Amino acid sequence: SAQELARKPLGAVWPTRPVMPDSAPASLSVILEDADSSPGPAPIPLWTLKAYQFLGTAAWACLYRLIGIYYNDIGLTRSQIGIITVGRRCCAFLGLLFWARVCDYLGEYKRVLVTCNALGIAVNILLAVPVVQSHFILVAVVTMSGTFIASAASSGVVDALCNRVLDRQGARQSYGDQRLWSSLAAAVLSLFVGYLVDIFGLAAMFTGYVLFACINLTVMFRYLPAPDAEAAADFRRRRQRNTENLCRFEVLWFFANLFVYGLCMALVEGFLFVYLLQDFDATPKIVVGAAVTVMCSSEIPVFKWFHKVAGGERPCVSLRGVFSMCHILFAARCLLYALLPASMPWLVLFVEPFHGLTFAFMWNAAVVYGKSLAGPGQEATIQAFVTGLYYQLADGMGSFLWGHLAEAPPLGIGFRRCYVGDAAVVLAWGALWRLGWCFHRSASASGAEAAPR
Repeated sequence: SAQELARKPLGAVWPTRPVMPDSAPASLSVILEDADSSPGPAPIPLWTLKAYQFLGTAAWACLYRLIGIYYNDIGLTRSQIGIITVGRRCCAFLGLLFWARVCDYLGEYKRVLVTCNALGIAVNILLAVPVVQSHFILVAVVTMSGTFIASAASSGVVDALCNRVLDRQGARQSYGDQRLWSSLAAAVLSLFVGYLVDIFGLAAMFTGYVLFACINLTVMFRYLPAPDAEAAADFRRRRQRNTENLCRFEVLWFFANLFVYGLCMALVEGFLFVYLLQDFDATPKIVVGAAVTVMCSSEIPVFKWFHKVAGGERPCVSLRGVFSMCHILFAARCLLYALLPASMPWLVLFVEPFHGLTFAFMWNAAVVYGKSLAGPGQEATIQAFVTGLYYQLADGMGSFLWGHLAEAPPLGIGFRRCYVGDAAVVLAWGALWRLGWCFHRSASASGAEAAPR
C-alpha cells in the first residue's frame, strides 16, 4: 500500500534513544516521550531521521512492497493472500502487546530489539526456501511468526520522534522533509528490484532485503543507546495518566476515518499488483516495479510542500478538508483502475500519480492532526494508534474482505467490480464523516448555550 509505509519500514534504530519502525508498543512510545522531556543526551540529528527513513524503507521495498509478485509466483489464491495478510496484521498487534510487557519487565530495550530484528531477518529468509513455498500452511506460519518477532521493533513512534526533534530544533524542517526519504527509497528500489526480478526471479527480492536489513541491524547495534531503567520505572508509575483524553469525539472520529479509509485502501495496497498480473494480458514485472516507482515518486512533492498547503500557519486547506478531498480523489482512482483495458496494463502508470494525493496527502495530514489532538505525554501514543489502525487493523481486515470478494465469479465478484464498490464505499463514508462533524458542532453549540452562566 501502499502503505504497510506508511510506509513503515522493517526496522532500524538510531541515536540517541530507541526508535522503532511500523508498530511500537505504546509503553515504549510513552517512555520515549518521558525520556525526551528530561535532561539527557542531545536531540537526534536530522540526518539520522533521513537515514532511518531511507535504509529501513529500502529493505521493506525489496521484499514487502513487491510481495504480490511473490504470492503470485508461488501460486497462492486471492483468498489465501487475504488470509495471510490479515494473519500478519493480527500477529503484529499481538506481538506489539507481548514485547511491550517484556521490555517493561526487563527495563531495557536494546537486547530485545536487536535480538528480535536479527531473528526477524532469519525467519523472513525462510520464505525463499522451496519447501516453504510449496505449502500454504508453511508460508502462513513463517510469515506470521516473522511478523510477531519483528513487531518488537516496529512502530509509528518514529513519526512522534520526528515531530519532537523538529520542535526542538525550531521547526527548521517539516515532518514531510524527513518522510520523503522513505518515498525516495521505495521509488528507486522498487523499479530496480522489479527489473531484477524479471531477470533473476524471486532471489533478487530476498537478496536486496537481506542486504538493507543487515545494514539496518548493524546501525541499530552500533547506535542504540544503553537501557534507561529510570525512564522505564517512571513510566510504570505514570501508566494511567491522561488516558481519558483519547475518548473525546474528535479523537474517536479521527480514528474512525483512518480505519474506514484504510479498509478501502487495502484493495489497492494489497491487491493492485495481483490484479495487474492476473487480470491483464502478460503484464511484465517491470511494469509492476515502474508502478511502485511512480506511486512513491508522486509522494515526494506532497511530503515536501504539504506544510505550505495545509500544515503551515496560514493553510489553504484545513486538515479535515484534506481528508474529504482524499475521499473524492481515492474514489476517482478506484474507478480508473476498473476502467483499465486488459490489453494495456502499462496504462496503470498514468493512474498512479493519484497515490501522492490519496496516500501521502492523507498520511501527512493524519500525522499533523494526530499531533494536534494529543494531550501532554500522549504524542507517541496517538501516533501509534494512527499507524496501528491504518496499517494493521484496517489493512488486515480489508485484505481479508477484498481477498474473498475479488475472487473470480462465482466465488466472488472479481477485481473490477470490487474497485467500483470501493469507490462507492469511500464516497458514502466521506459524506457520513462530514455529517458527523456537523452534528458534533451543533451539539457543542447547544451545550454551550445550555451551560450555566
